[in-house]
Amino acid sequence: QKELYGTVRKICKQVGALSPIFRFWEGYATAMQGNPVEAIRELSSIPSDATTNLAVTACLIHAHKLCEDTDKSAVSKLKVKLRDYSKSTEGKGLLIASRFFWHTGKEKQAKMCVEKVIAKNRRNLDALALFGWIC
Repeated sequence: QKELYGTVRKICKQVGALSPIFRFWEGYATAMQGNPVEAIRELSSIPSDATTNLAVTACLIHAHKLCEDTDKSAVSKLKVKLRDYSKSTEGKGLLIASRFFWHTGKEKQAKMCVEKVIAKNRRNLDALALFGWIC
């Protein structure tokens, strides 16, 4: 699987150097390749963006937990941010976070995010398709 994440990183670098969404997925792939410290650096450098804040924060928590020595203080602060972002994030941001949670085996959180999108727009095809994958 590390090769797959290497491909994800390569594609994200090629097509989305300026896009916070591609930078987020690149950071996630970096963590999943076994480089959580580098992933934390990459994810922390992504400018604040309403579309990616929730997913980036969740991924930062995930990356910290993958480190040999987890920075519990940083994780606690990130969890507070995660709660705040989960209340304010909408639409595309929820779908990105939902995909992240789904990929990391957190189906409950993934389902909660995608259900918020569907509750606002029952015809959102991206949300409905993702909901089908999750459930």
